[in-house]
This record gives sequence, structure tokens and C-alpha cells, in this order.
Amino acid sequence: LSQITANLQKAMETEINKMNSRVELAGDVLYDAVRAQASLTDHTYKDLARLGFPYSKRYEKNFGPHKDDTLVHIQSGLLYSNIEKVSDIGNVTSSVAVGVSESKVPYIGELAVTGAPRARPRPFIQRAFRETDVEAIMQGKGRK
Repeated sequence: LSQITANLQKAMETEINKMNSRVELAGDVLYDAVRAQASLTDHTYKDLARLGFPYSKRYEKNFGPHKDDTLVHIQSGLLYSNIEKVSDIGNVTSSVAVGVSESKVPYIGELAVTGAPRARPRPFIQRAFRETDVEAIMQGKGRK
């Protein structure tokens, strides 16, 4: 009986370790995807001004140099440098969160969700989550 208990304990530890590594991998993939959506460097603020601020509400959705409102240009670097992945890995439950803290980037809600008074929302985080196959990662099928 003690050998069976030991074998079960070892099997449980192995499965917990696999699941935790998949949770971490899913977080890494999401983190990379969110950063990719917010990493454009081909237009400065001055360039966007010369283009007539193509992400303003006076233009239709997905109007702009990339025809995609989910791509965000690096301007000051504040947003990009504050994209975070926070993991809470344990033996019973594990979780990972990827996003931007409003305490560090006060305008994140307007940028990514509601839009600013004169600008359309830029749902870059939502797109990264939509396009990352977390379920496949959790099933052990690798990065998607």
C-alpha cells in the first residue's frame, strides 16, 4: 500500500509540474503577443500628426496607416514598458495574468477599451488574447 501511495504521489507531482509549465508557457505566449501588438515603431507622434491623426474618431474603424486599430505605436515607451505578466504558481491552483496596470499607465482604459475623447479604442490586448490558443497550450500542444 505504501508503494502505491508513493507512486500516486509521484504521478501527481509530475502532472502538477506539467500543468504549471503549461500555465507559464501560456503566459509567455500571451505576453509576447500583447507586446507584439503594441510595438510599432514606424510612425512617430509627429508622423501621425502629419497623417491627420488617423486613429481619431472622425475616421472609421481600422482607418490608418496599417488599417488595423489593434496595432499600437510606441511613442513615449510607457505603455510598452509596462506590459506585465504576473504568475501565481502553486500545488493546488495556478494562474497567470497578462496586461497593463492602470496605476502605471493611467490611460490604458481609454486606449484599449473605451477610446479617448477624440480617439477610437485600440483593442490590442483583446486581439492578442483572441489569437493565442491558450486551450491548445494547456493541452500540451505547444505554442499557438
